Amino acid sequence: MKISGSYTLPVAPERAYQILQDPAILAQAMPGCEGLEKIGPDEYRMKMKVLLAALSGQFEGKVRITEQSPPTSFRLVVEGSEARWPPSASGL
Repeated sequence: MKISGSYTLPVAPERAYQILQDPAILAQAMPGCEGLEKIGPDEYRMKMKVLLAALSGQFEGKVRITEQSPPTSFRLVVEGSEARWPPSASGL
């Protein structure tokens, strides 16, 4: 799955880049992300909730910040590693 988008922050690029290095802020900027926990340099454990027609549930995985080009850009690489599906109404 690929999630992409953009949003212009009403602050200088240097400040926006700095703000997005905070895991609490970064989690808020990622659709469905319920939290990030730092596990290494530029790497976080992630909990995410996805709600799509054929695919929904809670996922755990990793987020890595790559291709850093301060103060203008960086790329997030998200790897899902586990799904916990809610039980269905029929109990299956």
